[in-house]
Amino acid sequence: MEEIIKKANLANKKSEQEYKSAELIFLKEIGLDKHIASKLSVSVRNLSECLRDDRFDAEYWQPEYDAMEKAVSKVIQKELGEIVSVLKGVEVGSEAYDPEGKPFIRVSDFSIYGIEDVEKKISPELYEELKDKYTPKKGDVLFTKDGTIGLSYALHEEKVGILSGAFLRLKPTIKINTDYLALVLNSLYCKTQIERMSGGAIIAHLKPDSAKKIKIPLLSDAKQAEIAEKVSTAFRMRKEVKELLEKAKRAVEIFVERDEKEALSYLIS
Repeated sequence: MEEIIKKANLANKKSEQEYKSAELIFLKEIGLDKHIASKLSVSVRNLSECLRDDRFDAEYWQPEYDAMEKAVSKVIQKELGEIVSVLKGVEVGSEAYDPEGKPFIRVSDFSIYGIEDVEKKISPELYEELKDKYTPKKGDVLFTKDGTIGLSYALHEEKVGILSGAFLRLKPTIKINTDYLALVLNSLYCKTQIERMSGGAIIAHLKPDSAKKIKIPLLSDAKQAEIAEKVSTAFRMRKEVKELLEKAKRAVEIFVERDEKEALSYLIS
């Protein structure tokens, strides 16, 4: 048992390192791998700039954001709304929950590693009514606009379940690697853009129109593939960790329900 836990911890650490390695490659490509926050405290703006962005608050025009934009200025970028179509999730209300029904996917069930352990469910009848419009599909990139803002994950298979209204489903309209796109949206660069849109505050909601304005660097196909491969490796390791921990959990159950011999036999099988 101890050996399995050690193996799981090691695999988890390697998974995190692989994902961080992918993000570092991205940040290096866009010139932010050695980015240092600006020490300036004053930013002078033209009225036309404030009108263009419809922002007159000082938080939006912090020198830190200018420095980051300058660092990335040589990289080809497009706004998110120019490269994806955006579909919303749906709210059903707590009265629609059914413990024996189909998964209703909320932000609390989601991370950069995907959808895991969905807690709430809705009736099979409501699921059938909603599934065509609100089931997450293969090729979608899921993006959270409520709760923890900006968490993203690329789906490689259709999921049974209905997405809550806290999600946006992003469907690429240009050639772009979806694992790469999800990593970019999870990156420091995009998190900083979201922070800027929020005025530096921790917000509970990001409007879809604001999300569409997030700038996405478009690296070469080869570099996207390199980054995506590391992301895939990280997720594969993460899956192995989950399987190891599930095996350890089941072994404990067998030990309690039966005996040590059967538990050990299960562990080495």
